Amino acid sequence: MNEMVLKEKRISLLLSSGFSVPAGIPSVKCLNSYLKKISRKKDEVNHLNISSKNEERFSQKFLEFYNEKLQKENKKFHYEEFYDYYQSLFEKEINNMPQKEKCEKYNDFRKFCKDNDFRREDCNLSHFHDTFSQLLASLLRKDFSKYWFQKKLGKLIDTHYPLPYSEFLDFLKFAKESCMAIHIHSLNHDLLMEYLVKYIPTEIVSDGFSYVDSPYYSECIAGNMVKLKNFVNKFPGPICFYKLHGSIDYYLVEENNGIYETIKIPYGLSAKELHVEKINENGEKDLVSQYEPNLFPDFLTGENTKIIHYQERHYNYIFEHFKKNLEQSQKLLIIGYGFGDKGINKYLEKFLQNNNKQTLVIDVNEEKIKGKIINRFGSNHNIEFLCNQKGIAEINKDDLIAWVNK
Repeated sequence: MNEMVLKEKRISLLLSSGFSVPAGIPSVKCLNSYLKKISRKKDEVNHLNISSKNEERFSQKFLEFYNEKLQKENKKFHYEEFYDYYQSLFEKEINNMPQKEKCEKYNDFRKFCKDNDFRREDCNLSHFHDTFSQLLASLLRKDFSKYWFQKKLGKLIDTHYPLPYSEFLDFLKFAKESCMAIHIHSLNHDLLMEYLVKYIPTEIVSDGFSYVDSPYYSECIAGNMVKLKNFVNKFPGPICFYKLHGSIDYYLVEENNGIYETIKIPYGLSAKELHVEKINENGEKDLVSQYEPNLFPDFLTGENTKIIHYQERHYNYIFEHFKKNLEQSQKLLIIGYGFGDKGINKYLEKFLQNNNKQTLVIDVNEEKIKGKIINRFGSNHNIEFLCNQKGIAEINKDDLIAWVNK
């Protein structure tokens, strides 16, 4: 099969937050509302890793301080902009810059700490980052099996598809049976797509992780050892799934040589109970308790901060696949993306401005999305739209198939 045929058989997808909203995952607007404060209610903070009352008070007061600054500037809270803000403060802390070189916002932060009688150990921004990351991850974690009560008989395998994604899964079935290579790229940290692919035979879907040769295990509540997947950068399946910005079940493990490896720890297993299979002095395999990995999920956020990490760790491989898949695909299906990510837009630019390639955008507001695309990429593009009030939830698979077959 020649290269031209391969390109014609390849389709890329880009999923963003609008894809997950019908499943009950908070939209960006809702996340901003939740994350602009940490409630003092005990039942809302007791699941966070806050070691002292002063740390809890710092987290609350720091968010209040930041929101007061926004009000003075007539701006609204956005959790990714806030991440960039406190990350820049954290960098100044760890670099221990002389006072005269510190910027005005850092001086304001130190004044805030002093005015509120926080000791230096209480206003540790590294600890705050852990707390904020946990809070974000908790908002994105959902038991999808309990969310859908209506079900529709599916045709991909002998099971039921969860609404409102049955048409989407039927479309994947069509694409797979048409011998297309399907490359699904997601910006979402949640586990919705992982749940949906359970309705597809596991040998068909690959995500770059594997149990084969993985030395990592975690201890479950019953005391049994459960093998964990590690990232191996292999995507053999006809349906390949790439999480561009990480996931709430990705964790980093530091090897002896200082290199980090990415592993997946399913919900319910503890990152604290990690074990590694090693060869002992007798040449036998032993499970050795491992130094704790990062106790918090490894995902990228921050409008500017996340772009820095695109070339680091396993993300470097994932973004190389993203670039190659866009180059080799003739069709791109974009679902629930607002075209506001500077880093992702750079990857999309060449594809969208190539009139020989075709793009279909599924969203809830056609005029708004069209305006954003024209502002960022100009008007010279080959883009179609399927927009309605519920986005992917009201899409018919026949419309997607008709677009693919054009």
